[in-house]
Amino acid sequence: ANYTITLALHGIITAKRPMLPMQAAGILQESASSLFHLFFLAEGFMDSYVWYMAYGSNLNTERFRCYFTGQPYLGLVRAEKCVDQRAPRQVVPVEIPYSIYFAKHSNAWGGGVAFLDCTCRGFSYGVAYLITEEQFEHLYQQENGGRVRENSWYAKLVDLGTMDGYPIKTFTNSRRLEHNKAAKVYLDVIKAGLLEHYPHLTAEQAEAYLEK
Repeated sequence: ANYTITLALHGIITAKRPMLPMQAAGILQESASSLFHLFFLAEGFMDSYVWYMAYGSNLNTERFRCYFTGQPYLGLVRAEKCVDQRAPRQVVPVEIPYSIYFAKHSNAWGGGVAFLDCTCRGFSYGVAYLITEEQFEHLYQQENGGRVRENSWYAKLVDLGTMDGYPIKTFTNSRRLEHNKAAKVYLDVIKAGLLEHYPHLTAEQAEAYLEK
């Protein structure tokens, strides 16, 4: 007996044609394998992951997600849309053994922006987002104006160890920069992120942390 098979897989349709049972079985087996592979891709089982450690405005999840969706945040800042727009697989508040400070001048925010001081031990509130390596690379590029250069603001990659078997990474400036006061709108975004992920903090405590 001959069999006629039509396969439609993600918009790719094979032509209908008669074939012997062994041929039909081979095609079905190959198609099942392809479907299994696509399922694993869709579920993220074949991705490599990294914890991105946020410490500035990206403490605010809504602001952080704009780096992947390409949507403007507060009408002030906008990033290119990421190919992979999936939400982080996990979000965990984690304390960082370095302090933050504000420096440079962002035209979009109207003042200084957050950097991590890795020259000495300290303390800051962080939020770890478990994202793919491709998403991390996209974020790294976007935080540096779309292309990382030697003198980019956030060119220095910082290794903060591992958690649950995944590396923890962030970025900052390669130097300890001169302090510059951050604008209230920028601080309010960070404050909202602090209260979102550290519910034990009061608004006053979050403000005091940012003013230290």
